[in-house]
Amino acid sequence: MKISIIGSGSWATEIERIIREHGVEVVWWRRRDGHPLTDAIEAADDILLAVPSPFLYELVSPLNKHAFDGKNVISAVKGYLPETHQSVTAFLKEHFSLADECLCVIGGPTHAEEVACGQMAALTVASPNRELAKKVCSMLRSTCMRCTPSTDMHRLERAATLKNIYAVAVGLCRGIGGGDNCTGMLVAAILKEVTRAAKFDENAVADLLATCYSEHSRNFTLGRMIGKGIDVKTALEQMPMIPEGYYAAQSFDQIREGAKLPIAQTVCNILLDGSPTDHILCFD
Repeated sequence: MKISIIGSGSWATEIERIIREHGVEVVWWRRRDGHPLTDAIEAADDILLAVPSPFLYELVSPLNKHAFDGKNVISAVKGYLPETHQSVTAFLKEHFSLADECLCVIGGPTHAEEVACGQMAALTVASPNRELAKKVCSMLRSTCMRCTPSTDMHRLERAATLKNIYAVAVGLCRGIGGGDNCTGMLVAAILKEVTRAAKFDENAVADLLATCYSEHSRNFTLGRMIGKGIDVKTALEQMPMIPEGYYAAQSFDQIREGAKLPIAQTVCNILLDGSPTDHILCFD
């Protein structure tokens, strides 16, 4: 078995380590190494994409339309593509004519900083191809990593994107001075919103909570900076890593799929339209 991992960030690094520890042969493509992306894709039948969503379109759209023919493509991307406002699997199906059975999505509460320290984490591994989901689970499962197979790629991608927007909301609350009581009330309202309208499962809720509360969360950090009075452009420039929630806000109309998500909408208004930050406290 051989897999090519595309990406060089902290999450890609931990995925590469976990998979290699299972004895799987890994081809690791990192832009800074200067090797052609096509070489990594041709080298394996399983391709795992672990790059930030704002970089994915630029990276793979120039490829030949048949570049992924006969291959399984696994997405560890936590967002929609800002250029097309599509989920990763929707883009891959449209752009490369990939069948659902060749696609897989992974997501869950997996802050790379904690995974690197051997702390407990969990993944949902979603694919309509049950054998593919089981194979990916076997590559990622460990004493510290729980893996749950699923067939619902779409719900997992949507949940993994929305939770970044909600993490910005909690950061905003903290940044403007909201204490534990206020934050707890906001998170309770968020949970009500997502369980009613977005249908988060157990791992998606865990991912949401981890992202909302963690000091490792770049989306929480972005919200807190803006809440403290730093303008959005400056906050983005000062962040060393990509806050997916900002880019998710650009695709919010597609992500919400007609659902009423007023807290998420408020975050988008603050990020994109300059609405007052204290509007984040206007929740029921």
